[in-house]
Amino acid sequence: MRRNPAPARRPTSSHCYEVALNSESALAKVAANPDNRWVTEAEILSGWCNDGTRVSPTMMRIVMWLSNERA
Repeated sequence: MRRNPAPARRPTSSHCYEVALNSESALAKVAANPDNRWVTEAEILSGWCNDGTRVSPTMMRIVMWLSNERA
């Protein structure tokens, strides 16, 4: 029996930017999408938001990378 190889992982890149939402309308626009939420570094590292929503493992990798860059 021939097994199919696992799909190759495609290289990806991420960019992080410090941003500030300087108006109530900007905050309202972000808050209007139920998939958006503000999370702490501790929530990201635990993999779960305080409301029980799962945090993407990609976010954990980004936070770990940023932590290593700060060191």
